[in-house]
Amino acid sequence: MNKVLDADALGTDRVVEAGARLGADLRLPVESFLFLRHGRTSANHLGIIQGQKDVPLDAVGRAQAQAAADLFRSSGMLPARIVSSDLSRAAETARILARALGMKVESYAAELRERHFGTVQGTSARNLLWHSDPPGAETIEAFVARCRNALQRHLGVPRTLIVAHGGVLRATAALLGEPLVDGARANAVPLSFKWNDRGWQIKQI
Repeated sequence: MNKVLDADALGTDRVVEAGARLGADLRLPVESFLFLRHGRTSANHLGIIQGQKDVPLDAVGRAQAQAAADLFRSSGMLPARIVSSDLSRAAETARILARALGMKVESYAAELRERHFGTVQGTSARNLLWHSDPPGAETIEAFVARCRNALQRHLGVPRTLIVAHGGVLRATAALLGEPLVDGARANAVPLSFKWNDRGWQIKQI
């Protein structure tokens, strides 16, 4: 089996530092929500940085989205509503999942897009992803702040499902002060975020 290189899930992480600063006073209006990173694209498979380039799902990614819907259903953790990034790889993942669950995607939000990586979009310069601000890129600080605002805006209902990107997942975990569990950054892995007296807990469904 060929090794799958995932440009969105590799690299040194400065997002944790920004999340700790920007999440110190963050209070979400819900105590539970769901998250799904989009299914695989050809760029994910080849280790090419997508950022805000609009790359569609590949056949594997579409199958992953369907499998994620099956997991939500079999676990009994059905979303109450679905919101998605408006980039096609997330939007199609959300539509496949919504159709399988007999739901509709409530909204497609630009603020849930992946970080813009500037001049390294379309390349495999993974060492520049998460510890620097390449020329023309959205800064890490600005990206995490955007994700913070998106969470506050879109998480008005418990069990809302956010369908977005690896970077948005990184930022979300960093803002909530909880490390991602093993395998959580992979494509189309359903995740549950729940608040308890010990803080936020992230679990694979």
